[in-house]
Amino acid sequence: MPKPYWWITRPHRKPVNVPQSLAAFAGVASGQKWSGNRELQMAYENRLVELGLKRQGEYTERARGRGGSGGRTHAALLYSLGLFFHHQDSPDSREEIHLTLAGQALVDQEDALPILRKQILAYQFPSAFSIAQNVDRIFKLRPFVALLKLLKHPKIEGYLTDREIASCVIPYMTSHTDRAVDQAAVQIREFRLHDTTTLEESFARKFASPRSKKDWTADKLIEGGGTLGDIADTFVQWLRYIGYAVPAPGEVYGARERTVTALNPELVKEIDQVVDEWGAKPLETMYEPENDKFALAESKKAFQRGYGVKVGMTKDQRLVRDIRGRSETDRNHALVTGSLARLYETEMVTEVTDKVIDAVVNHCGLDRQTVAKTLAAIISSPATGKSAFLDRYEQMAYRGTEEAITFEKATETVLSEVFGLGAEHVGQAGTVPDVEVWSDSWGGIIDTKAYAAYDLPHDHQLRMHADYVPDYAAGVEGRPLRFFMYIAGGFVPSFDGKLRNVIDKAGIAGSGISIRAWRNLIHEYPESAMTHDDLLELWSLGREITVQDVAEALGSADQS
Repeated sequence: MPKPYWWITRPHRKPVNVPQSLAAFAGVASGQKWSGNRELQMAYENRLVELGLKRQGEYTERARGRGGSGGRTHAALLYSLGLFFHHQDSPDSREEIHLTLAGQALVDQEDALPILRKQILAYQFPSAFSIAQNVDRIFKLRPFVALLKLLKHPKIEGYLTDREIASCVIPYMTSHTDRAVDQAAVQIREFRLHDTTTLEESFARKFASPRSKKDWTADKLIEGGGTLGDIADTFVQWLRYIGYAVPAPGEVYGARERTVTALNPELVKEIDQVVDEWGAKPLETMYEPENDKFALAESKKAFQRGYGVKVGMTKDQRLVRDIRGRSETDRNHALVTGSLARLYETEMVTEVTDKVIDAVVNHCGLDRQTVAKTLAAIISSPATGKSAFLDRYEQMAYRGTEEAITFEKATETVLSEVFGLGAEHVGQAGTVPDVEVWSDSWGGIIDTKAYAAYDLPHDHQLRMHADYVPDYAAGVEGRPLRFFMYIAGGFVPSFDGKLRNVIDKAGIAGSGISIRAWRNLIHEYPESAMTHDDLLELWSLGREITVQDVAEALGSADQS
């Protein structure tokens, strides 16, 4: 029986781990047979555990001659995003795994966000992945475009909740046309007024998994932990990851839910542009030849290669023989990339040194000559090494408590190596901020928050003005404390008001900066005329520091 709702695989709710997962996958599977190859699937699963991308399991399946399901689930996520395809020369030949252009770009350590943003906007039903998962063919749309169009709809009043998406969108929205969006908006308005009483009487029976033995009600299905509720949350997390949506306090919109999803106010023009572009583009064709497995496999391959083109490209024109020739290189490249990503957790690698080679050899197990040659290709210049580090650093900013300490330590590296400041990670030494920072004449304290939308809760406000700031009354490394700052993946709209409250009570300047604005500053600062005192002025702004603020500070310094 086809799935009568949108479907998305979710080994992780947020796609922040995709670049590392893909590097691990390519390191194991490029050029190899994947389908039914449990040995390879378990090797990938083991690699994910080694990289901290999957928890160590008991692996009881392996004792029974099965296993590798964790690897298969993570690979399914990569396939669903159009990052690899299956190839066979003929119906009787061996299957091979190869990367699409988008997948190749990620393994080559190109900037991950633009690549994944394009793949997520282009994500569609039907697809090679969705037909394999038997999603009902009635769904013919780009779901993320549909959600963005809904958030822009005047009747929606600027927000959506997971329950609304689970009950009114995922099971019913079969197209992203304006008419379909209008119909969904009306249904959502009715749901806000009357809750589940507006749903069809057979809702629970119709949309509960036939394999589940639980006694599902409509309420349970659309809540977190329910089939539709979990799918809705995953779609929302992906939309937030690409930066076009943010979590926001429900009270701001008069919603009952504590947190809702709204459009990112900083990217409204860009959102309008991508909605127009991807809303108008025809869907990628997904043929389903009947009674011919090889023809179907060829159709899926064509779909994956079309879906998986890079930003700005329309067609993958590579010959399979040329792709095949890269497979062994890809495997080595991916293994080294994965090991390098671990190194980037603690340091910025801008040149290939003996120390770097030794660290990668010890982690990936390849011979020293191969590692040195591959590293030279990956870190072809200090700029490429820095860019790769920043990609990894940006991923940390969205991973919550999972990588909080890593994010703190990497921030210390940025402050010292990019800005030339004194910095020390102190975050694990009790009730203290995460990082101390100082110049010749001033000091500051920084708290890092690895969340896509940090809301500065009351206990965090109290900690800053009642504990941290008083504890540094004597200064930082002998310099007067001049500011505090929060660095996060992003902030909710209410952050500035809460920050002003902390500033008033602490009696010193404060600010917050999102990873997007922070990355721009990191990237541009070394070649700019900005001084440490210019940084102090920017970091004492008294509100969230935006991308525009960073651009203006850089421009002002260059003109003076």
